Amino acid sequence: MPSDKTMSSLRPVSVVIPTKNAGQLFEEVLAALVVQQGVILDLVVVDSGSRDQTLAIAKKYGARITEIPPHTFNHGSTRDQGIALAKQDVVVLMTQDATPESPYLLQHLVAAFDDPKVGGAYARQIPRPDADVLTKRNLGLAMTGRLVSEVRSLPNLAAWQNMQPYERFALCNFDNVCSALRKQAWASIHFGKVAFAEDIEWSRKALEAGWHLAYVAEACVIHSHDRPLRYDFQRTYLTHRKLYEQYQFSTVPTLLRALGGIYYTFRADWHHIRHTEPSRKRKLKWLCVLPFLTIACVMGQYIGARDERLGKGKDIAGI
Repeated sequence: MPSDKTMSSLRPVSVVIPTKNAGQLFEEVLAALVVQQGVILDLVVVDSGSRDQTLAIAKKYGARITEIPPHTFNHGSTRDQGIALAKQDVVVLMTQDATPESPYLLQHLVAAFDDPKVGGAYARQIPRPDADVLTKRNLGLAMTGRLVSEVRSLPNLAAWQNMQPYERFALCNFDNVCSALRKQAWASIHFGKVAFAEDIEWSRKALEAGWHLAYVAEACVIHSHDRPLRYDFQRTYLTHRKLYEQYQFSTVPTLLRALGGIYYTFRADWHHIRHTEPSRKRKLKWLCVLPFLTIACVMGQYIGARDERLGKGKDIAGI
């Protein structure tokens, strides 16, 4: 039994996880959460129609569960529902497949809020051990894979107008795979009904309201996917629609650049696979799949930004 002194040094934190048919990996996630050190855990699950063992697993680990009709789920307002139920002043948002890498994940994230100006913080993502060589490389190069922590702020609204699109994106980068919010910051800036990329919409509004954002490299979750080509294209398309909507940022601005991008991306990726993939069988598989993956990735970037620029953006369910 912890002593009164030990209890007084623990930091209260709520964790909100939206779920639907989370599978057995969800048990790994919750088992790693309930052994987190240095915190008093309040666990909230918002489920949108699971038909597997998700709810039974959540109950096993002491979660407070709210069930919503599947058709009402969206990435923004569903998280708002969970945060409204949270009991603590710092609320961690996680996905159902992001496993804490150590027992100190929450402790590191919560520590960012010792700075009263910080309204939000987010964690580093590490690929799963069985992830393929491109996923491991790409996640290591991503902004959510950096090894150095930082705190970002917007000096004034005029500074935003003087930034280049990429600078705006880099400033606002935020990721609800594993993030934390000060409930006071969320109280005036809800996510709202947002179908996709609610995190980078919220981060921009928080910065404009004067809050600071922290990236905490010491706080790590294990998170990566092996997805079908169609899903990769759709997710890339939606991501780059959002990047153009929020920051006027287009990584592949013209069709000519897209065609060149396909060539150079394929060449770079195949070079990486040849030198890092030890299995000859998997190399052969990559050689068959990589042209289609490259086209899906580059054209998803081009078409997503183009459609948003022309006001023809399409919403895609299930992403």
